[in-house]
Amino acid sequence: MLHTLFVFATIDEAAPTIQALQGKESIPGELWWCKRGKILVTGMGSVQAATQVIRHLNNSNQIINAGIAAALKPYQIGDIFTVGDIGKQIDLTTLNTSSHQLVKKVFPILTTQSAGARLLTIDFPLHNKALKQQLALQWDLVDMEGYGIATAAKAANVPLSIVKAVSDFAQEESKALIQQQIHTLAQQLAHYLKAF
Repeated sequence: MLHTLFVFATIDEAAPTIQALQGKESIPGELWWCKRGKILVTGMGSVQAATQVIRHLNNSNQIINAGIAAALKPYQIGDIFTVGDIGKQIDLTTLNTSSHQLVKKVFPILTTQSAGARLLTIDFPLHNKALKQQLALQWDLVDMEGYGIATAAKAANVPLSIVKAVSDFAQEESKALIQQQIHTLAQQLAHYLKAF
């Protein structure tokens, strides 16, 4: 039987899954045990997510990262995607050719055990229209944790699946839109994960 580590960035994203999987709180606001494994809330950001996954990965033989992501392409709010490729956004405009090549080695594109959308992890909320258009040429979705979780999974040689619900469109009004939609999206994710 698979012992799964379910990973969320925030409690708002995780709460319906904790309820659906009958999670029992182990570390307040951070870790819950359930019949299928553990449910972890890491906090936001790729470094924080990677650190928390490594800290709580013991005895887990599968990681499922679930949460929200901004759409770089014309999807619909509430669309749910499995992720295939995960990349890390680095500002390459100030780098020379050799530095550019080094960055590509340090931050390679990672893959999950599923086919699906291409997810880019960035370190800040994306509200720049020109950058969004540029990133959309190669990527479908953007978040702030996926690459960190994928890095931790790769280092531990643990299979990873990523499931993302579209919450916004990487625009100035994204914060308000996320706040309006988060409960509904989290419920959709919980329903999806129960059968995953």
